[in-house]
Amino acid sequence: EAALRAARYAALERIARDCGASLVATAHCAEDQTETVLLALFRGSGLDGLAGMPPRRPLAAGIELVRPFLRFTHAELHAELHRTGLPYALDPTNAQARYRRNALRARLDDLRADFPHLDASVARCAEIVRAERAGDDRARARNDLRERLRERDLLRDVPFERIEAALDAAPDARVFLKPGVEAVNGEIDAQGGS
Repeated sequence: EAALRAARYAALERIARDCGASLVATAHCAEDQTETVLLALFRGSGLDGLAGMPPRRPLAAGIELVRPFLRFTHAELHAELHRTGLPYALDPTNAQARYRRNALRARLDDLRADFPHLDASVARCAEIVRAERAGDDRARARNDLRERLRERDLLRDVPFERIEAALDAAPDARVFLKPGVEAVNGEIDAQGGS
């Protein structure tokens, strides 16, 4: 699998150089990201593996690989291709269960029936891990808010989505974090709390 992947990227690099292109876009989608993250997890990977496929990375000197569809499902991409009439090709080896990724893919199809947001959740997790590893502004703000909640013994039972909502809130908006705890302008307001 690794040899095939290396050969595909080498071919893409050659085509980009022949065309004078500085970007190569792939159609990796949300399901691909889920498979990548889970395979890394099953190998016992560290944070780099759990960060999944980055949306952008160098392919070769002067050529960048971009993955603009990581937040879209295969079905969404397929529908758009049909709507626009854009040509596409499917790799016939995707159906061969002898490859680990393909074997995992078949099992994930069963899980998606019970966990319909599986791919979106894994993609979000990978984005968070990448942001945390990079130490970007949002990761720092998220960690700062979580630490202030922890210091006041208020972090327990605050869902991640509420932390994100507090970061996205308009100025002076009150964001419910959990019963009795709200955030306003990044400050914590706890009824009866410290």
